[in-house]
Amino acid sequence: MTREYRLGKRRETAAATRQRILDAATDLMISADLPSVSVDAIAARSGVSRPTVYRCFGTKVGLLEAVAWNVLSSVGLDRLDDARQLPDAMDALRAFLRENCRMLAEVGDGLRAAVEIARQEPDVAQVIETTYYGRRIESLQQLSERLADSDLLKPGWTPDTAVDALMVLTSVDTFESLTRYRGRTWRQTANRLSEMTTAFTIHV
Repeated sequence: MTREYRLGKRRETAAATRQRILDAATDLMISADLPSVSVDAIAARSGVSRPTVYRCFGTKVGLLEAVAWNVLSSVGLDRLDDARQLPDAMDALRAFLRENCRMLAEVGDGLRAAVEIARQEPDVAQVIETTYYGRRIESLQQLSERLADSDLLKPGWTPDTAVDALMVLTSVDTFESLTRYRGRTWRQTANRLSEMTTAFTIHV
C-alpha cells in the first residue's frame, strides 16, 4: 500500500467524520433549542468523541459556523438568481416570490436554525448577513429598480419602499404565518404573495 493511497484514505475518513458531525449538529439544532444543544450531545449523535468534534471544527463557534454554511449551501439561492434575471420585470418578481417560497418549504426549519445561531453567536452572524440577508436584499433592490425602470411601481412608491415591502413578503415569518398557521401550501402562499404585490405594482 503506497503512502499516497494511505493519505488519501485518511483524508476520506476524516471528511466523512466531519460531515457526520456536521449533519448531526444540523439535525439537533433544527429539532431543539440552540442553547440546549451541547458538544457532548452532538458527539453522541454522530458517534464520535468530544475531542474529535473539536479536532474537526476547532471550537463550538467553528462548528456553528459550519452548520450555518451547511444549511445555506442547500438553500438553492441560484434558483432565486435565475428568477430575478427573467427578461420581464413582473415575471421576474412573480418567479422570485415562487422560488423563495419553494426554498423556504424545502429548508425553512434549517434556515430558521441558522438565523437563530446568528442571533446568539455574533461570530456566525457575518455568515448569515453575507450569504442570506445580504444576497436577498441585493436581489430585492435589483428587482425594485427594474420595476421602477419599467414604470410598474404605483405612484408614491419608490424602489426603496418597494424593497421594504418585499422584505416582508419574502421573510421566513411571513411564509410560516401563511403555511403553518393558515394551512396554505407553498404554491398557494406564492400565489397569495404575488397578489399582495398589487399594493405597490401595476400588474399588466
